[in-house]
Amino acid sequence: MLPSYIHQLPDGSELGRFLSLDVGGSTLRVALIELRGNSTAQGVESMEILRKDTYKITPELKSLEGMKFFDWIAVRILEVMSQDLGDVIQTACIGRGLRVKVAAVVNDSAAALLSAAYIQNATRFGLVLGTGVNIAIHLPVRAVGTAKFGARPATWFDEASHVIVNTELGMFGHGILPVTRWDALLNEQHLKPDFQPLEYMVSGCYLGEIARLALLEAVESAGLFGGDVPPSLLTPYALDTETLSVMETDKSSSLELATSVFHEKHPTGSGAPLSIADIRVVCTLASLIAQRSAAILGASVYALWALKVETERELIEANLVEAHTRNAQAELAILQSRTVVAFNGSVMEQYPHYREHCQAVIDSLATEKTSATTSTIDLVPAEESSLLGAVVALACLRAE
Repeated sequence: MLPSYIHQLPDGSELGRFLSLDVGGSTLRVALIELRGNSTAQGVESMEILRKDTYKITPELKSLEGMKFFDWIAVRILEVMSQDLGDVIQTACIGRGLRVKVAAVVNDSAAALLSAAYIQNATRFGLVLGTGVNIAIHLPVRAVGTAKFGARPATWFDEASHVIVNTELGMFGHGILPVTRWDALLNEQHLKPDFQPLEYMVSGCYLGEIARLALLEAVESAGLFGGDVPPSLLTPYALDTETLSVMETDKSSSLELATSVFHEKHPTGSGAPLSIADIRVVCTLASLIAQRSAAILGASVYALWALKVETERELIEANLVEAHTRNAQAELAILQSRTVVAFNGSVMEQYPHYREHCQAVIDSLATEKTSATTSTIDLVPAEESSLLGAVVALACLRAE
């Protein structure tokens, strides 16, 4: 669990125009964003992306050495900004020597938390579930081992009662999560076995691979596909989560769409048509794997919520700094009412019924484990959070 430098959540009063970059594995996004405050007139957005351009990061760009890649980024910034701010930015960008200071660097889960907190002040978690999985949580500073904060000035600790923590959730679960033989096989064949036990069972990168390994065994031991292995399924990770997702949308008795999608990508070696019974097995397997993923993730969200409740109470009982105690009391009041978990990522957003399954697990645990039955923990989408979250982080720094 890695603490950030962000100890101040937004209150919705932060204002201004900001430049935000989202540097991904294959794309660069540059956006000019305006924060208008959450008390704006009805019908006016609290935050708006005034302009956003997306650029492909080609293999040629990735191979650039030294400052050349950053020079390319500077040109892209100039393209976005010059149209909006005219001569001022043109002058500042002469020779592409942009007079820019990198003021905030935010990871994806923290960005989800911050972007949603600007609009909904009960947001205390940021959840990302796509290719990978992660959760950011707003925790008391004293809940984190001091060694993890590195060399920070004493004044930071005097001021900060809480801090946003990047949990790196995917690394948890070794020796705790119940695994199937297909999980064990995936882990054994992975380049980094045991590195991210929870992620291997939950994220979009691996759901299709778990299904592929189970299907191969079913072909051999139960005669699935008439005992004829689709050649493509012999390649690791050939069955992707997107295919399972599309198949799960087919609730017809004929399973025509599911059959078409699967056969197009994974025809049998003989080219023989796939039976409805075989396709139903694939759809059922996909559903079970996704539901298990949602259950593990839902349990993780609830466990982190319970951790926050516990550590807020410990901070109140310690009563070391009056301001910190008041902050903890305010945090506990939010937790005992409604807590927002801001999310994004392709699996959470697009996999059929995944969000509903995850929310149902959270609700069930909250009802079973929590005496304060008025507490709710709600999954809420955080759109464009990778761009907006960095802007909110910077606005919070400016407001200090």
